[in-house]
Amino acid sequence: MAIESLRPAMTVSGISRAMDVPRSSIYYRKTGRSGRGKPRISDNIKAEIIGLSADRTTYGYRRIWALLRNSGELKNEIS
Repeated sequence: MAIESLRPAMTVSGISRAMDVPRSSIYYRKTGRSGRGKPRISDNIKAEIIGLSADRTTYGYRRIWALLRNSGELKNEIS
């Protein structure tokens, strides 16, 4: 990468001005991870949410969450 080869010879602010990029993008490093590692909610809860929202089209996320909580499906855990 051009930035890595210029780093020993120039300052970061000089590189950012010359290449017309923000300094934060020069410091940025990719982590190598793609996506989230695991799904945020389980498949059975996702199916339950889809079913509830199909039956009750005017309900928002708070009311759907309350229905899940009151039915005992949701135990405040994400897995």
